[in-house]
Amino acid sequence: VGGGDTALSHLQRLQGIASRITLVHRQKTLRSEYGAPEKQDGDGEVEILLGTAVDTILGDDRVMGVRLKDLASGKTRDLPAEAVVMAVGTKPNFALFRDLGVSLDSKDQVVADPWQRTNIPHFLAIGDISSPLKMIVTAVAQAAVAAHQAYVEVRSPYWK
Repeated sequence: VGGGDTALSHLQRLQGIASRITLVHRQKTLRSEYGAPEKQDGDGEVEILLGTAVDTILGDDRVMGVRLKDLASGKTRDLPAEAVVMAVGTKPNFALFRDLGVSLDSKDQVVADPWQRTNIPHFLAIGDISSPLKMIVTAVAQAAVAAHQAYVEVRSPYWK
């Protein structure tokens, strides 16, 4: 979710891993300096939905999909999904995490263990939302740890 450099960077990194990626952005154009990513051999399917917002994240114990809202028509539709990556805004929106039941500390920071895991299985938190250090280097280090943890979880899924 997002249309800036961070969202496009996430999309490029996930292209070789995910079988399908849908980028959702509220605006009518992407704000990234890099533009839309080019498809490489072995990349999964990529769909870019502009003028669209995530209305609801669907699922009880895990992400099952998202309810999307077309901002021009107001129509909604459900899209199956196994994960949602939020890459929007400059200030963390902790209300979203509170609504999802993610544990927050007294300063409304997401509580994460050393592997960036939260109280919700398969929900990892990095960067400004989970660290009092608002530094890129901290977020990058946490992202590396979270990427390793996500890889471990994908290679050893809970259902096996």
